[in-house]
Amino acid sequence: GTGVAKDLTAAVNALEKACLGRYFGSCGVGARFLIDKDEHARAAKLAKQGCDDQDGDSCYRLGWLTESGKGVTADVAAAKNLYETSCKLESPVGCNGLANMHAAGSGTPKDVTKALEIYKKACEGNGKQLFAESCKKAAKLYADGDGVAKDTKTALALYSRACEYNIADSCRLLPQLNAELRGKVEDITKVLEASCKTGFDEACFGQADALSLTDQAIAFGAGVAVIVQPGGSRNDPEVVAACDAAGVAMVFTSRRHFRH
Repeated sequence: GTGVAKDLTAAVNALEKACLGRYFGSCGVGARFLIDKDEHARAAKLAKQGCDDQDGDSCYRLGWLTESGKGVTADVAAAKNLYETSCKLESPVGCNGLANMHAAGSGTPKDVTKALEIYKKACEGNGKQLFAESCKKAAKLYADGDGVAKDTKTALALYSRACEYNIADSCRLLPQLNAELRGKVEDITKVLEASCKTGFDEACFGQADALSLTDQAIAFGAGVAVIVQPGGSRNDPEVVAACDAAGVAMVFTSRRHFRH
C-alpha cells in the first residue's frame, strides 16, 4: 500500500508476470503469496520457474509444496532434493527445511549431527539474510545434548542470536543458561533489552529473570533466609530449585510491578 491502494491480487499478478518473464527474483515471492492464498498449483508453477533459474528461495517453496503434497504430487525424496538444491543456492530457509528432514529422518536417514551442521549454516545466513528459527533449533540440540555433546556456552550464544530476532522460547532461556555458566548479568542484558524495546514481552520477562537470578546469588552469599517475589515467570521452577538447594524460603505474592 505504498503510494497506491493495497491490492494483494494485483501484486501477485505483477510478480507472476515478472517471474514468467524470467525475472526469477520475483518467483519465490510470488509463490509465497500464492501459498498464503491457498493457490498451490499456481504457486508450484512459479516456484518451479524460479528454481529452474537457480533461485534458492523458489526451490524451497517448491520443496515445501512437494513435501506437503499441495499443488503437486507428494514426494518426500523429491522434496529433500529440492531443499538440498535450495541450501546449495544459499537460501537459509531452504537449509532449515533440509535440516528438519535430517533431524526427523524424513526422506533421508535420521542424522542429528548433519541436521545441526545445516541449522548452523541457516543461522549464520548468506550475508543478506538468515533464518533465526534455525538458531533456536541448533541451540536446543546443544542445550539438551541431543545427538551431540552438550555445550551450554554455544547453546547460550545461539539462543541469544534467536532472541535478537524475537524468536519464541529463546529469550526466556538466556538467564538460566547464563546462570549455569556463572556468567555476569551484563553478558545477556544487552540482547534482552534490545528485544524488549521492540515490544517482545518474552525478552522483558527474561530481563527480570536475569536480574532475579543475579540478586539471588548475591543474597545467598550474604546469608538471606527469605525471598519475596511476584512469580509468574516461566523460569519459576528453576528459581525455586535454586532456593531449595540453598535452604532459602521463597514467598510468591502474585503481584508484579514493572514498566516497559
